[in-house]
Amino acid sequence: MEEALKLRKQLTLTRVVVFILATLCFLFFVFAYVQKLEADRQMELAIELKEMAEQARAEAERQHMIAMQNEAEAVKQKMQSVVHATQADEKLETVTQLKKELETQRKMAEQGLAEAKRMQVLAKRQEVLAHQNEVLAKHAKASAIKALDECQKKKQ
Repeated sequence: MEEALKLRKQLTLTRVVVFILATLCFLFFVFAYVQKLEADRQMELAIELKEMAEQARAEAERQHMIAMQNEAEAVKQKMQSVVHATQADEKLETVTQLKKELETQRKMAEQGLAEAKRMQVLAKRQEVLAHQNEVLAKHAKASAIKALDECQKKKQ
């Protein structure tokens, strides 16, 4: 009778331990899944940032082309002002204003290009972080599977 009571207590203790291990395995799987979701979110964010950087770069290039076109127009107008001596003062002032606008646009284009490069660097960093998170998630998943297998072996 005492032996049966002792065996019953051991069986109950074993069941409690198995339940705790199964719960820990489940929690580890949930943690691994959350890590995978976070890695996926980071990857999507990195892709979005990369797309934004590409758009900013394209806009900066477009602004640069506009600035070059405006500069060509300013040069053309300057030549016309030399030919038309009677209107030289008015056209010189116009060219000066266009140059100022051109310089402002060129500076804006350079700033946009610098911003695009910065966004590309940020996108690369996000890609690296996403990759690291993905690797961590894979390791966590593998550990969880290993822990589950060990739990199942202990269960048997």
